[in-house]
Amino acid sequence: MKIKRLSSENTLFFKQSASCFNDALLLGNGRMGAIVYGGSSEEKISLNEDTLWSGSPVIPSEENYPPILEKARELFFEGKKEEAQKLIESKFGYKLNQVYLPLADIKINQYFNGEAKRYQRKLSLADAIHTVSYSADDCSFKRECFMSAPYQVLAISFTSSKIKKISFDLALEGRLKCEYENDKNCIVLKGKAPTLIADYGDAYRNESYIHYEENGVSYIGLVTVKAVGGSVEYNGNTVSVRDADSAVAYFATRTNFIRFDKMPSGEEYIEKCFADIKNASAVEYALLKKESVAAHRKLYNCSAVSLLDNSKARIPTDERLKLVQKGEQDNALCILLLNLGKYLTIAGSRKGSQATNLQGIWNDIIIPPWSSNFTININTEMNYWPTLKLGLKECYEPFIRFVSELSESGSLTAKNFYGKSGWVTHHNSDLWRLSHPATGRLNNSAQWGFWNASSGWLAKMLWDYYRYTLDKKYLKKVYPIIEGAARFYKESLAQCEGRLIYPLSTSPENNYIENGEMMPIDKSTSMTQEIIYDLFDAVGKAQETLGLENTYSEILPKLKKPGFCKNGELCEWHEEHEVWDPHHRHVSHLYGLFPANLFDDKERQAAKKVLESRGDGGTGWSLAWKINFWARLGDGEHALKLLKNQLRVVPAVSDSINMESGGGSYPNLLCAHPPFQIDGNFGAASGIIEMLVQSDNDGNAKPLPALPKEWKNGFVENICLPGNKKISFAWENGKIIKMSIKEK
Repeated sequence: MKIKRLSSENTLFFKQSASCFNDALLLGNGRMGAIVYGGSSEEKISLNEDTLWSGSPVIPSEENYPPILEKARELFFEGKKEEAQKLIESKFGYKLNQVYLPLADIKINQYFNGEAKRYQRKLSLADAIHTVSYSADDCSFKRECFMSAPYQVLAISFTSSKIKKISFDLALEGRLKCEYENDKNCIVLKGKAPTLIADYGDAYRNESYIHYEENGVSYIGLVTVKAVGGSVEYNGNTVSVRDADSAVAYFATRTNFIRFDKMPSGEEYIEKCFADIKNASAVEYALLKKESVAAHRKLYNCSAVSLLDNSKARIPTDERLKLVQKGEQDNALCILLLNLGKYLTIAGSRKGSQATNLQGIWNDIIIPPWSSNFTININTEMNYWPTLKLGLKECYEPFIRFVSELSESGSLTAKNFYGKSGWVTHHNSDLWRLSHPATGRLNNSAQWGFWNASSGWLAKMLWDYYRYTLDKKYLKKVYPIIEGAARFYKESLAQCEGRLIYPLSTSPENNYIENGEMMPIDKSTSMTQEIIYDLFDAVGKAQETLGLENTYSEILPKLKKPGFCKNGELCEWHEEHEVWDPHHRHVSHLYGLFPANLFDDKERQAAKKVLESRGDGGTGWSLAWKINFWARLGDGEHALKLLKNQLRVVPAVSDSINMESGGGSYPNLLCAHPPFQIDGNFGAASGIIEMLVQSDNDGNAKPLPALPKEWKNGFVENICLPGNKKISFAWENGKIIKMSIKEK
């Protein structure tokens, strides 16, 4: 089947420059990120490096936590729930996580006569190239930039239709405490990341919490410019180019981060950074571009989806969003959103890089929303929902390493906080693989900080990689991690009303009402129980695959399953309680519907009632999750309705946290929580795939399980299925006309 690359499905373009981050376009090579605003005379490019975090390795607390937990459980089961909650919040927690930091900005003042006309900026998702073009003074100008994975640099090319027209000043401005120097025709920026410190009961609110200490991550950033004709002059943090025929600027960066449990140290990172610049600038720009595009396409072209609609190819992306909101049909915009998710996966998660955090690898705020951390009560997991389906197993490697490292820190948390073996993590983490309840002992923190089923979810996703690849060598390597997560819960289970439960849990970030008061903790919760079931089932299958005894199969039927409310909904808590927020963004108790596939017909119907009750609103990532839910229920029309809600235009005016305003998409199609969170982009991409292709627990393909009427024609190429298989098919008027399934 020949892949058709329609511009409407693979290109973001605009007729004006970005007004703020939420309007800018993103570049990345997994490790380095760039946020490109695309101005004609004034350009701004914000820069990130994925190991530039505040803080240093965490020294585990020596406090004696297990007796605190046992006392809290005792109080709870005696009916003293409020006392149990207060004890947990005041004693059973430790330091807040650290913060993902911005590195620097490149600011360019480009000089030309007159006003810029016929302006356009675009991002080719298929080539990973950002282009700004315009005309002024009877001359055409083009500025092209990309983030090279093979050469580990950002390259910015300046060209024009006439000679001696390229003149600009380029400044490298550090965002943190730093110093500048010039070294052999190169701007050199050097600095050290700070530590953020808040006392117990306090949270980071402004830059007064920043402290510069000796143990922080050190970093270097370099800029050099090569010009054809004209002059190039370096002065402090600025390089000036005058009257050149063309020019290319190169940016490289490195840090001295070693590993999550090692103090940052050494000078090798400086040598590596200079080598990056030297190697890239020694290559002809055309070859640098060719090799970088080829490396991106190798991944981007692994799979393809199209709805064969190019009707709005000439309309800017932001205008297309507005038209959809007015009720116009734009099938290609849905696929553009899917392809953006694929592009962002490749740009933000490459072999050897860090896993994608709340904002991928893109952040321009010193203290960003929720520290731009790894929020592991759904958000980090959602980032990797489409990865294996799209055939991007290389991009899954950072996630596997992230979980592996968390299992190391989590083993100390299991021992120190619970007195158990195995490993456990809570609601968020950071570069230093924080795994303890990171509540800072804040009031009302139990609803988010006490939840500890993330390790089960993360470990189950390691099993998913095996399901897709059937790589037994890999399974042998990760089996101890998967089993270690299960062992923690196995040792913690308790009898309750004839069933095994994990005693005391929460349903992430939600509460129920009891005696007129909010209560976040219950005897157990449906999500925690579902994750434990899913994990135990996976471990048992892993044991059988590796020729080991299945030590978990006998436990599965003893685990408490979700109950049913009087109105027919699936129960979120151990038992039915008065609802606190009927439209809460977390729909955690439907984990068994998606991403897992645990529910029988009765449970699926009860899940449907939950979705009807929660409604079709929500924050950005919540809308994305609901697309997947409705696709799993086989309701393509409702899934499309949620997808269009996801494409609701949110103005690119602010980074403020305003979850009550409802989610959607910024003009650049980035997910608006609001503020920006990248998980919704990946969740929406997964949902679109789920509408077109699903598989059962045995890996059998289910093509077009939730096809809406509007998507009459299209094709799917090389979408991956469990069992190391790929499916390709085409359909016309809603009917499949050809299909093939290949085993790799």
